[in-house]
Amino acid sequence: MQPQPHDVNRQGRPHPGAATLKKLTVIPEYHPLWANVPVDELLWIDDVACHGNFRQWAKITYLLWDEHGGTDAKGPGSAGPPQPAAPEGAAAPFPPYSRDLVRAVLSRLDPTQRHVD
Repeated sequence: MQPQPHDVNRQGRPHPGAATLKKLTVIPEYHPLWANVPVDELLWIDDVACHGNFRQWAKITYLLWDEHGGTDAKGPGSAGPPQPAAPEGAAAPFPPYSRDLVRAVLSRLDPTQRHVD
């Protein structure tokens, strides 16, 4: 993410919180998997694995989506169009967020790291 003019201070350096605020608004809109994930969990994932890198978010999203059975393993571009929200009382399209599942996915990305609290 390139800093926008309103994201920089007088010295031309990015404000420390500007990128964090962008992540908290962009990531939940990026994919339905992240729509209902608590903010502290998004920050945890970014801190331990993504470090503000959208490509890492895309990798983690794809692997989680694959774990949820959301792909037929043809590649990330093989997804169908977005589905409408589930009606009230109907099953959600994705299981609830699980930090354990995220840890498993992070271990697939980098087996040399232990992703603990």
